[in-house]
Amino acid sequence: MSQIAKCIACGNDFEAKRIDAKLCSMKCRQSHSRRGDKDRIGENIPSTPVVSTTLNRWGEDVTTLGPQELYIRINLYPGVTWKTSPEYAELMKRLKEKSVEELKDQGYFIPTWKEARPSMNKEKE
Repeated sequence: MSQIAKCIACGNDFEAKRIDAKLCSMKCRQSHSRRGDKDRIGENIPSTPVVSTTLNRWGEDVTTLGPQELYIRINLYPGVTWKTSPEYAELMKRLKEKSVEELKDQGYFIPTWKEARPSMNKEKE
């Protein structure tokens, strides 16, 4: 099953045949390679993943999945490919939008960056 991804060289959306596809064409692959700015694990990873679809590789709409279902689906991706999954993008969106109290009530794991920075919480005093 293919999905829509964003080319890291030209920025255009393209139909990715693999879950970890990053470049849309041979031209972009060459250009990206010649610039020497190859994406390495742990470098240049956006804080919020860019995913152009809410459908995962199983054809499910990730916006309808509960917290535990999101965690399970994210764990099904091989290696570090979960970082570009629609499930991870949806999880990060929810973690950023909801308050710590809302997240706890709904069964989410609270990341330390969310607890440590009250200014990121939805409710401000």
